[in-house]
Amino acid sequence: MNNICSKCNTQNEPEYTYCKNCGTPLKQETDTQEKKAYSQAESFNNQGVETEYKMGHTQGIDNEEIAAFIGKKSNEILPKFIKMEITNTKTSWCWPVAILGFLLGPLGAAIWFFYRKMYKPAFVLSVVGILINIIVTVLTLGDTAAWADIISSSLASGDINDILNSSQNILQSVPSLIADFIEEIVNIATFVVTGIYGYYIYKNHCIKKIKEFKMYQADPMHYRLGISALGGTSGGMLALGIAILMLSEYITSFIKAIIAIF
Repeated sequence: MNNICSKCNTQNEPEYTYCKNCGTPLKQETDTQEKKAYSQAESFNNQGVETEYKMGHTQGIDNEEIAAFIGKKSNEILPKFIKMEITNTKTSWCWPVAILGFLLGPLGAAIWFFYRKMYKPAFVLSVVGILINIIVTVLTLGDTAAWADIISSSLASGDINDILNSSQNILQSVPSLIADFIEEIVNIATFVVTGIYGYYIYKNHCIKKIKEFKMYQADPMHYRLGISALGGTSGGMLALGIAILMLSEYITSFIKAIIAIF
């Protein structure tokens, strides 16, 4: 007996678990999905959230599909998506990206986005991180020795040399202090912004990619496998994020060497 899709009324062969036309889960999975959706709603009820979301959809996408797309840690991430959807908010808290951002700045936060296959924000953060590192490097190499030479050339007596040496040390320390301040501010800002909006960005990424995937009408026999392959995590991209972080260090070392030569 054919399975009839409750969404588009397409008749499907008995072995199909997802509609071959629209990808909607078929009847044999309905009970399981309702139980899971109800369980999610009950857990949110303990946090004072409405139970009206027990149907188990986020922006029209079944939560089972989103969980398959997320892959690792879906049991932790999906409830955050649902809560943001119910409360109509863009804020949550993402500890992995926040910690990376605090310790390593934008380049550290980019590693998490690479790992979760969000390439656009990952590359944006990488570019910002590299630029910040270059600015900090230039500031720490501020050539204040030239200022001291100009001052010392206008003075002749011996006692003033001690003052000039002290002035030179002070001048040399100011750019370093500014560089340290900039670095700390950027790291804290990355910690706060990516920590608060990391999961919101990821939620939108998941929804967008799943909707795009549905438009291609993938092979219904492998619908869930296709979603899982499209989402999930990537060890290769994680390695790319780490490589970019290391490359930034080489870039700043190269700048130091060039400035030292000239």
